Amino acid sequence: MQAHWANTASTAQLRAAFMRHVLAVAPAMESLLRGESVLLPVDEGMTMLDLQSDPNASWSLAYFSGYLTGRWQGSRMVPLKVPNREVHEVFSAMFDRWQADAPVSPARHHPFVAALLAGDAEAIQRYFRELLLEHASAHDTARHPEIAYHMFALGLLVVLRDTHEVRSNREAGEGRFDVQIRPKQPQHSVVVIEFKSARPRSLEAAAHAALQQIQSRDYARDLVSCGASPIHLVAVVASGKNVKCAVETMRVAPLCQ
Repeated sequence: MQAHWANTASTAQLRAAFMRHVLAVAPAMESLLRGESVLLPVDEGMTMLDLQSDPNASWSLAYFSGYLTGRWQGSRMVPLKVPNREVHEVFSAMFDRWQADAPVSPARHHPFVAALLAGDAEAIQRYFRELLLEHASAHDTARHPEIAYHMFALGLLVVLRDTHEVRSNREAGEGRFDVQIRPKQPQHSVVVIEFKSARPRSLEAAAHAALQQIQSRDYARDLVSCGASPIHLVAVVASGKNVKCAVETMRVAPLCQ
């Protein structure tokens, strides 16, 4: 089945969609411009409302309108690439403009931050592990590992201070979330994060348990009630410098700003 978006998007529409979520899409765009194939979400049911609120919807628009190519067989994640020189030039010009105009340019140099805003579990896991390997000592996580992971990530999120409110250890629902990333402007993604430590062999189970904690204690209650969307619920579990991440994305109809 061919999506209703096929061959309908103009370059201006695509540029506007990407620019709206520049922090979330920039790392993948850099890889595409290097000629790499990148695993990205494709959703045939994507709507105009999704383009306003969900950074991942931009990839669906680009795919179904021919700006990216890949073998889609109905699965959510598809390896996509730039099909030709003409499209590469379009994306290169777009990226050059981002370099000059994007409001929080430092975040583009922190793929971990962009991965959080996009709700990309695999990228969050990969980049957080890389950061721990490069910058953290085993002594840092020895005594109070959950606090260490929490504060380490919180320091990385300072680059968002101009565009987002980054809250830590606030009461919400039936408990306290670890970190909440909330945009100052509406129609951008919100992130709720829970950090845990676990033994190496139980990382995956612990990640799913942490995600269930976010859900069962209703940490996103205030976000849902005002229509924030999408809301990425993110569980990050580590053992030393080994990391596992689980993500659940919620989408709700806009009710307020």
